[in-house]
Amino acid sequence: MSKYTCIIYSILLGIFSAQTNAGSPGAGPQGFTNSSLKGFHTVAVHIDPPEAPYYADISRYGVSRTKLEEQVTKRLQDAGIHVISLAQAIEDPAAALIELRLRVAMPNNLYYSIGLNLSVRRKATLAPGNNAYYSVETWSDGLVGGLAQTDLPKIYTYTSQIVDRFIAAYQTQN
Repeated sequence: MSKYTCIIYSILLGIFSAQTNAGSPGAGPQGFTNSSLKGFHTVAVHIDPPEAPYYADISRYGVSRTKLEEQVTKRLQDAGIHVISLAQAIEDPAAALIELRLRVAMPNNLYYSIGLNLSVRRKATLAPGNNAYYSVETWSDGLVGGLAQTDLPKIYTYTSQIVDRFIAAYQTQN
């Protein structure tokens, strides 16, 4: 790949990020994607970090799973959403799981490819009167793009934007 092609590719990925918004009304089959944010007020937060080698890379630039979890938890609490531990959420049939999935790759030495996805998972009973549940994704949003190493802390900004979109959708329905 020529230097010119790499520069163009990096600019396109870095400046123009493609955003998905599966949580918008009407998205998905028959508009069901955004239909289930009603009725829950308690959540657990889980951060799914990138694989170990990439996690070590982004950690050197100040991005950590702990800080992401604290950031997401604080924004949810500030919006009036009660946040509990994962262990508590397993026991609470009405609790939802909010998961932030961060994926990182470095296809060349110019930039990191970043993928962020925030999803809400709710419990659905397997049978009436039964304490067995399965997990259903009821809302998701995310973005993909490219960042230079020194711009990796912008992951916090992008995470805030996605969480704010969730909060806006949640508050519209509750």
